[in-house]
Amino acid sequence: MAPTTETEFQEALAELLDGAQANGVDVEGGWDCRIDAPDSVYGIEIFRVEAGG
Repeated sequence: MAPTTETEFQEALAELLDGAQANGVDVEGGWDCRIDAPDSVYGIEIFRVEAGG
C-alpha cells in the first residue's frame, strides 16, 4: 500500500533502504525516478549524514 502521510513515506523509505543495504546494495548515489504521472521525473540523491544531523 502506498504511503498516505509524510511519516508513512519516511518509514517506507527507511524500510527500503534498510533492506537494500542488508542485501549488499550500495544505496548511496543519485537516480532519476519516473512515475506514471505525465512529466513526473524526480531526481533522487541519497547520501550518508553524521548521526544527529
